Amino acid sequence: MKKASIIFGAIVMISMTLHQCGNATVSSDESAQSILITHPISGERIKVAVKDFDDKMNWESAKKACNSLGNGWRLPTYEELKVMHEELHKNAKGNFKPDVYWGNAWNDSSQAIMYYFNSGNSFSTNKLNEQHYVRAVRNF
Repeated sequence: MKKASIIFGAIVMISMTLHQCGNATVSSDESAQSILITHPISGERIKVAVKDFDDKMNWESAKKACNSLGNGWRLPTYEELKVMHEELHKNAKGNFKPDVYWGNAWNDSSQAIMYYFNSGNSFSTNKLNEQHYVRAVRNF
């Protein structure tokens, strides 16, 4: 009995260690796993999908793909992309590619955010002509 308690305690400790990373926490969603981050400005908890969509796509297709997941999934904001880069990618969490990811649109209807996960730089670009990776997020 004592041996079982020690093993259970060790599993709980390992589990807690594996599931936390700064402001990012791995958690279960209703049907799939997601990663939780904290929005740096609002303090809201944000769920990050555990994987990218399979193919690069233009911004309009990326927005539609996120929305098609239902339940409020969407493209991330600049601030959310930055946290995903700093708290997840730099700590080898989330399996992000060292490449460009789409974010939401700027005020200008022809421009959208792209965030380069290799360097942590962000740019605005024409959202119709370029193809980039997509990682969906939603409010928790």
